[in-house]
Amino acid sequence: MCEHITIPTEAKDLKTLPLMLPIETAKQIPGCSDRYMRDMCEKKKVKAVKMGRVWRVNRDSLLEFCGLA
Repeated sequence: MCEHITIPTEAKDLKTLPLMLPIETAKQIPGCSDRYMRDMCEKKKVKAVKMGRVWRVNRDSLLEFCGLA
């Protein structure tokens, strides 16, 4: 089941996103693929946690990685 979260268009509004984002949402911020986002999680380039088969990406870590924090 995929969560549908709308990504704000203004960088300042990105802090209104949930603290932990599913890959489907997180990949929209840097504009990358599912595979690339999972690789970033596995290589610890962004803080993330794997729950079963599903990754959750830390919003603040992702924004910092993208230079939006």
